[in-house]
Amino acid sequence: MDNWLNLMADKSGDAARFLFMWSWKSLFLLGPVWLSVKLFRFRTPAVRYQFWLVGLIAVAVLPLLSLGSRFLSIPESPSPAITYVVEMPAGIAPPARPTLTASAETSPDFQARLLSISFLWTLLFIVWAAGFLFALSRVLGSYLELCRGRATARAVSASELGCAEIELAGFESIEIKLSPAIRSPLLAGFIRPAVLLPHNIMEWSTAEERVSILRHEIAHAQRRDFHITHFQALLGAVFFFHPLVRYVCHQLSVEREMACDCGVLDLGTPPSTYAASLLKIAERNISADPLYQPAAFASKKTLERRINMILSKRRLPSSSRRWPFLTLAIALIAVTVWIVVPGRPAGAGQIQDQISQPSRSGGMANKSKGTWIRESLFKALGDAKDFDKLIDIALTDSDADLRHRAVQRLTELEGDGSTAALIELYSRSEDIQVKKTMLEALGERNDYGALSSIARSEPDPQLCGVALEQLARIEKTSDSRDR
Repeated sequence: MDNWLNLMADKSGDAARFLFMWSWKSLFLLGPVWLSVKLFRFRTPAVRYQFWLVGLIAVAVLPLLSLGSRFLSIPESPSPAITYVVEMPAGIAPPARPTLTASAETSPDFQARLLSISFLWTLLFIVWAAGFLFALSRVLGSYLELCRGRATARAVSASELGCAEIELAGFESIEIKLSPAIRSPLLAGFIRPAVLLPHNIMEWSTAEERVSILRHEIAHAQRRDFHITHFQALLGAVFFFHPLVRYVCHQLSVEREMACDCGVLDLGTPPSTYAASLLKIAERNISADPLYQPAAFASKKTLERRINMILSKRRLPSSSRRWPFLTLAIALIAVTVWIVVPGRPAGAGQIQDQISQPSRSGGMANKSKGTWIRESLFKALGDAKDFDKLIDIALTDSDADLRHRAVQRLTELEGDGSTAALIELYSRSEDIQVKKTMLEALGERNDYGALSSIARSEPDPQLCGVALEQLARIEKTSDSRDR
């Protein structure tokens, strides 16, 4: 039972740290997008929508990009200052399972420190999980409610609504239904979405207004907005605590509605008629749905913004040439991702330059910064289980302190491949002190087989003696446990 609880605490702590770093790096991804939209002031909602959407997609795939960077030869950012800022939380936040030396384990504060750190990260994960499940339950509840509303709705034709011109325009393939379960027109469904209208829409709208309403919902269907809406809702549930992600989700919803508004006006709908239809819907006290229409009438300010755009004489038509702006958004995000995602350096020399550069310029501030970057990069190599690079640094680096730190980091690592890395460093190193350190580390891990093999094949009597000492210590410990 205790082992199971410890395993759950470890996994939840790792998950909390993962979410912490994911959230921090999302700031660097969405910040340039926000700045670009504010500085360039794109007047077309569809262009602004593209920028926000590309930013959210980059946030969603960031973990996959980070994982892929370990297997691709992507150069790291050349600026240590950027690495310092991006990786700063990894150095500030204590690990879920602190790696301590054998002497630290005998300290009276060891168990208390380990328990407090594990409890902190486990508690943070529990808080996040509760918030995520609550947000996800709202999304699923909304989806199921709309599915029930669609199942009980009555199908009608556009002609029955007095909107025959919709059918003449080639939109007759989209299903239209009247439902008593809704009070606002919306698009429901995922594979084959249908336009749901309030069952009494004929009583409070004119035929021209119903045409504009249908055109708006059909524009959503043509743009495949229902797919993006589900993606946005899921990402919003994961980042329910993240203010910038929540802001971008809100802006994406607003720009999506305004882009459809522009599409309705481009079809020749009189602005006054369309604005009147929106006001009539708002007057019916429509509550925003968390999944399907979070920004349609979410606030008075949002409604005013849509009305002003509809009635504005300076409104630009929806441009069909949006690819240049989309390319700009993708290029901006790609550069930001290159900065944020840890790259796979070409060799140990590049790591050495990034670690050593800040400390070479002198001064206490630079030395402190260099020490921080050094620890952060060694920690990153350890977290990535990049044993090859650590061994390379331990064997070839010209800085003795860096070699010593790489050896120390290797002895701290656990899990698959860690023992094999110790044995490889032992076999390749010509430094007798490094070899002794590897033998002591193998002894700490009670690796009887590796030590026995080394004791039989090691020609150096001093190293052979160290291996035999470790074997004797293991046997003595085993005998005391048996008694």
